[in-house]
Amino acid sequence: MLAIDRDTWDLHSDFREPLATVLKRFNRATGLDLRVYESWRSPLRQAAEYELGRTKVGPRPSPERPMGGCVTWALPWHSLHQWGCAADLVFWVNGAWTWEEPKKGAYTELHTFAKEEGLTPLYNRKGQLIETGHIQLAGVTADDLLAGCYYDTTDEWARQLTEYIQAWQQAGQKDAPQLPVMRPEALAEAS
Repeated sequence: MLAIDRDTWDLHSDFREPLATVLKRFNRATGLDLRVYESWRSPLRQAAEYELGRTKVGPRPSPERPMGGCVTWALPWHSLHQWGCAADLVFWVNGAWTWEEPKKGAYTELHTFAKEEGLTPLYNRKGQLIETGHIQLAGVTADDLLAGCYYDTTDEWARQLTEYIQAWQQAGQKDAPQLPVMRPEALAEAS
């Protein structure tokens, strides 16, 4: 469960369609190729990402920062990626991923489209943009989701979240969120 997930079909129902609309609008308006680099992120992957730059060497180590940079500030279950409510969008240029803007102001344009569709970039508590390619569902917090306010009962979303919770528990981790409620026929199919 440490692989990068780029699927969007099982994202949270309030996030999936607006995300698809943002990507279509942005790509059509700019002529650029922006794609989902990562959608769901398992809590086990989040834990591994959190350790980069802290207990494991992260990106761009230097003599001044031998551990390199941190990749994420969010612990497992505290990123909307674990809930199917966030995606990292990255440019596809000449057959390769690039986080560099192919055109100045492209991320600003992306953020405008996202806000018009009820999504938001990632800001810190001071209101500063901290991750240009990260887009998430506005008005929802990991704390709400941890408290069981799931707002989604689609079987695809519930099945993915259930899989992550069970893998977290099987790995011996504590403090798993509550399982989402699934339709009885979906529960029978999942067994």
